[in-house]
Amino acid sequence: MLFILISDIDKSYKSWYEWIPYNQTKKFKTNFVSQLQKMGEVFIPKPNFVNFRKYADYDNNTGYGRNIHFTLEDLEFENYAKWIYEQIDIKYRKNKKNIIVIGLEQGCHHAKFFAQKYYKDCKGVFILGDRMLTKENYEKVNNKSYHDSLKKYFGTEWKKYTIENIDNKHLKEILNNLDKKEKKKNQDYVMYLNGLVKIYTRSQYNKIKKAKIPSFIYSYVQQISDKKLELNRKYKNNDNKVIFYYFDDDSPYFIYGQYKNEIIERIKCFVLT
Repeated sequence: MLFILISDIDKSYKSWYEWIPYNQTKKFKTNFVSQLQKMGEVFIPKPNFVNFRKYADYDNNTGYGRNIHFTLEDLEFENYAKWIYEQIDIKYRKNKKNIIVIGLEQGCHHAKFFAQKYYKDCKGVFILGDRMLTKENYEKVNNKSYHDSLKKYFGTEWKKYTIENIDNKHLKEILNNLDKKEKKKNQDYVMYLNGLVKIYTRSQYNKIKKAKIPSFIYSYVQQISDKKLELNRKYKNNDNKVIFYYFDDDSPYFIYGQYKNEIIERIKCFVLT
């Protein structure tokens, strides 16, 4: 059995082991990965598109790599899924046909897409902290307020950096300058890149289709809405192999919350079936 753990898109791989809330110093730890390792191998992808966060003065987390460079194509669901698959084809070939994908928070979109694209190799998918991916959610963040922030960061040239106009040339310039500018300008770049990655992810709202394999979707009770329930029905596609759980948990991540042991037990039961 091979577990592929797809991290939240604004965290490093270390978020599966330990986590420090923004602007805080208290560290929370979890044994989630070690519990999975008792059942099989564990692979946690380390994409470059999170590494710029090591420059964020509000983020005390670690685990970010040296290489901060990425392209817009790296953010495409198809390319990220292919990149992960190519790595497991080399490192975990014996378990390549026996995969369980686990997505954390905003990594849930990549997890669903990977399970959708490589469903013949995946036994199941667990989504821990499901997020909505809709046209409305995309438009909600790609709005006047976002454009105002671009004007603050880039002045009269702000239109070059909108989600519609940004290209790899200008992205590379920002990444090249990130560690060369004064601290305040660095934070502007970090905030811009943070928004870019999240908005680009949301712009792919039409790529997640109906479930093809057994799926276990965990959401917070606080996030339930009519729209979310409607999306869940569409994703389920009248398939009894798709199960939704709604937990009242005050932890930002289920793997640190009061239901983490229950989730591990559910994974164990699924592995044994």
